[in-house]
Amino acid sequence: MNAINKHWEADPNAPWQQNLFGSVDIRTEQAEETLIASYWPWKESWQWRIYVFNNVPDMQESGTCATEEAARQAIQYYISLTH
Repeated sequence: MNAINKHWEADPNAPWQQNLFGSVDIRTEQAEETLIASYWPWKESWQWRIYVFNNVPDMQESGTCATEEAARQAIQYYISLTH
């Protein structure tokens, strides 16, 4: 995935949820800022979901991790992000 100007921010409606925004190169659209992925606490774990996968919107990947850092790393693994 070619994502530029990536940044994490808290969701204004759910401050415990972190959203990753960035400009994504999607084949059919101009690169504009979009929601790439999110993670949030769920019971005693962290849920995560990727909304743009392999440059295709709505091709979602999701999972559960034991820690917040593991959730970030899983997202980074799937979309080839760096800190």
